[in-house]
Amino acid sequence: MLGIPYLRNILSLSLVLAIALPLYVAFVINPGFDKLLAEETEGTAIRYVSTLISSLGLGGGELTKQPIPPEFARNVDDLRGDLSLIKLRLFSPAGEIIFSTDSAEIGTVNTKPYFRDHVARGLVYSKVVREGGRSAEGATVVQTVVETYVPLMRRGVFEGAVETYFDITASRGQIDRLNRQTAWVLWIFAGTMLLGIILALRTAQRNIAARDSAEHALRQSKEDLEKRVEGRTEQILEANRLLTSEIAVRRHTEEAFGRALAESEQAKKRIDGILRSVPDGLLAVDGEGRLLLLNPTAASLLGLTPETALGHPLGELLLPPLPVEQIVATLHVDRVGAPLDILLRTADNGSRVFQARTSLLPGSDNGPGGVIVLMHEVTREREMEQAKRDFITMAAHELHSPLMVVRGYAELLSTTGLATLHPNQQQEILDCIHDQSRILTRLVDDLLEISRMESGQGLALHRAPVSIEDVVRTSVTAARADSRFRFELELQPASGPLCIDRGRIQQVLANLLGNAAKYAPEGDEISISGATVGNSYRITVTDRGPGMSPEQQRRVFDKFYRGSSGIPDVRGTGLGLTIARAIVEEHGGSIALSSAPGQGTSIWFDLPLASAAH
Repeated sequence: MLGIPYLRNILSLSLVLAIALPLYVAFVINPGFDKLLAEETEGTAIRYVSTLISSLGLGGGELTKQPIPPEFARNVDDLRGDLSLIKLRLFSPAGEIIFSTDSAEIGTVNTKPYFRDHVARGLVYSKVVREGGRSAEGATVVQTVVETYVPLMRRGVFEGAVETYFDITASRGQIDRLNRQTAWVLWIFAGTMLLGIILALRTAQRNIAARDSAEHALRQSKEDLEKRVEGRTEQILEANRLLTSEIAVRRHTEEAFGRALAESEQAKKRIDGILRSVPDGLLAVDGEGRLLLLNPTAASLLGLTPETALGHPLGELLLPPLPVEQIVATLHVDRVGAPLDILLRTADNGSRVFQARTSLLPGSDNGPGGVIVLMHEVTREREMEQAKRDFITMAAHELHSPLMVVRGYAELLSTTGLATLHPNQQQEILDCIHDQSRILTRLVDDLLEISRMESGQGLALHRAPVSIEDVVRTSVTAARADSRFRFELELQPASGPLCIDRGRIQQVLANLLGNAAKYAPEGDEISISGATVGNSYRITVTDRGPGMSPEQQRRVFDKFYRGSSGIPDVRGTGLGLTIARAIVEEHGGSIALSSAPGQGTSIWFDLPLASAAH
């Protein structure tokens, strides 16, 4: 045990503690108890003396034999019975004993230095005297007492002293017994602790020895293991080199795979972005008609959800009112490359036309893997084609009617001769030929205007400052002469001059008034108003005709468009409003309308004032 440093240190510390604890009790605790007992007894003596002096009235001057009353001795004897007071003496300022419970001491003078240097200076003097010891005056005591001198001071003047002897034999005995018991307990505790520590250290020593033995065995095993490992180090190193090379190859492969995957993801995102950005509907099916691909436009057109539709036969997914047979027909391989128009109904009971074009989707074994369908909306193109066909038919009719009139009158004149006709008949024939030629001229002019606009040449304007009120009145006067309607004119003066092409604006007004006369009930009122609105002058033409649907309002300014009004024998080319809008916009203005079925139509156009236009 002593050979192990830290066990030796623990044992030494335990011995020091086992010895130090009893010594601490003997040299610190026990004297402390004695001091405490003396201080307590001294305090009791001071209180006793103060009470005694006060009760007997001895504090009025110096202590002498005369002021001491005869009954003082009796009172002291009574107090001795109640307290542990053995003896009490009164000293005069000169140190003479003027009263003592031992009458033989009266008259003796205390000349000891402690009385003169300590008590006479107003300081309490106290001393513990053990049994058989000597008091402060040198007398032998038979009991353990506390000898206390209490000075009597008045205004800083020493007037005498009181000495008491209190018996503390019993208290001292109790303290001694307590000290002895404490010492025994500490010695037993220290011995037990020391014994326990020794036993614990012996156990630790055995454990350490066992550990050392195990460590020795472990070192031996380690040496044996190292010898076996050394034999296979080269094999392990070689295997490690091979593994490192394989890991490097695998890491390179994984990096290449990661790059390829990232490129694939990027390509997929690009393709998805392209598919989403394509305004046309695009879908792809495999050889069995199952849906492989569907972009958002196609999904919206066909009412499908890509998440649930992919992988299912397209023919089973489509539901009426979709033209299922038409759409499925585009998926046949033998139809690849042949465009097919598909008509789809809209929510507002309208229709949209899509041209479906198909192409083969490459598959395995160089065979077709499916079909890709591109659905491009051609509603506008088909409407324009239909409008052109309608225009050709209309134009042929519009040209045919006046030409037939002119031809008829020409044949009449060629066969009968002008001289054979009455002058009134001659004038009627000439007026009719003039009117029909004017109709033909207007039709040809409209076609030329449209041709120039489509070629990008624009409209030629000859601007000049004019009075817009005069232009409107002139146009209304001309319309009154050619129609059977009542024209209500309400014009406010323009807040400034207008720099416009007078003839072109009259052409616009003629178109608007002519349209109102075509569709309004015969004899009805057509209102024309004019007023300044902001920096423009607004002219409004209002009729009480059949009105227009929202679809007709959307297309009314399109070329060749003629809405169905339900009124028979309404003639026109469908170019009037198109040309009117072009003229107004060329002036820097705008044209718009407001209408509802059965409530008539109001159409207005704004022309900028000269200052604003400038």
